[in-house]
Amino acid sequence: MWRAQQFLNTCLCIISSTCSVNSYHIPFHGNCPTQLVYEYPSDGTWFENIAVRSNGDLLLTSLNHPAGLSTLSPFGNSPPKQIVTSADLGYLNSTLGITETEEDIFYLVAANYSLAERTVGTQSGTNALFRAQFGGYGDNRPEVRLVKQFGNEVRSLNGLTKFNDTLLLAADSVLGAIWAIDVPSGEYYKLVEDDLLAAPDPESPGFKEGINGVRFSPHKFGKGGVAYFTNSQKYLFGKIELDGNAHVLGPAEWIANSIAERGVKAKLDDFALDAHGNAWIATEAGNSVQLVTTRQGQVKVVAGDVNSTEIGEPTSTAFGRTERDRGVLYVATSGGLAFPVWKDGREERVGAQVVALDTDRCGR
Repeated sequence: MWRAQQFLNTCLCIISSTCSVNSYHIPFHGNCPTQLVYEYPSDGTWFENIAVRSNGDLLLTSLNHPAGLSTLSPFGNSPPKQIVTSADLGYLNSTLGITETEEDIFYLVAANYSLAERTVGTQSGTNALFRAQFGGYGDNRPEVRLVKQFGNEVRSLNGLTKFNDTLLLAADSVLGAIWAIDVPSGEYYKLVEDDLLAAPDPESPGFKEGINGVRFSPHKFGKGGVAYFTNSQKYLFGKIELDGNAHVLGPAEWIANSIAERGVKAKLDDFALDAHGNAWIATEAGNSVQLVTTRQGQVKVVAGDVNSTEIGEPTSTAFGRTERDRGVLYVATSGGLAFPVWKDGREERVGAQVVALDTDRCGR
């Protein structure tokens, strides 16, 4: 089950000029090598999102099971350990988006989420934001407190990102909007609602999943930046320009659509931005990671395969933060629980996974 140690020891800390991906084009051919870090021994488990602490530990949110928040060291041989329980979260059964504002201070979205076919989605009125602070509490467990229980106007919070140390941006997949949340006061407001953020037919019955992942990238020079986002049911990646006060500077803009893999449309889920601003995106039923260059909108499948459980229904990605794994992209999956992998003529599911992708060796 565990074979990541040797793989991680070979990863370079600095992306070399021969294999790095700049923000204009994709210079390599072929896929990036992967290594399984952990896989639950049975299906029915779902990792929803992933964040990385400065000490290298991974933080994993989940839908239904395992509930709460889990931690996993990519360098050891131990399985994930639950460090925040459903009881810590007011008995909400699922955690979704997670982001760090200051070192070891994380915020995470929680809700009651159903995976049943007829009722799939967030239960109305259960969206909440929690703060988890590590340090000095024993057994590596964070201190957890409720920041805000949202009203019914907030429909289905999903991706979460930091605008600054006190302002968060949260994707609402059903409403097709981004909410801004001031964490000191708990006040929130609708930052933007746009057709590119909405599901294809928002008024029709059935499950809605428009905007999913969201990541804010501040400008290197000057104030403001870009909020990048995915829209799962429109299969697209886009952006919204924001000024230094988080005011929207114009309508949402399309950057690229996902690549269909053997006739399967890849729904874009959560993603990580590399040092060049490019997006490494989990593709749900695509069972892959797709790379999008944010300047030109070029798209490439860089790992996984639609007919393989190597990366079984990936949900989110995050880069390592230590000297040992800065070039490693960690991919969380749900093991094909919602979208089984069609493999060798039959449907197949596996346990939720964490997969390491070595971006320094792509195409080698």
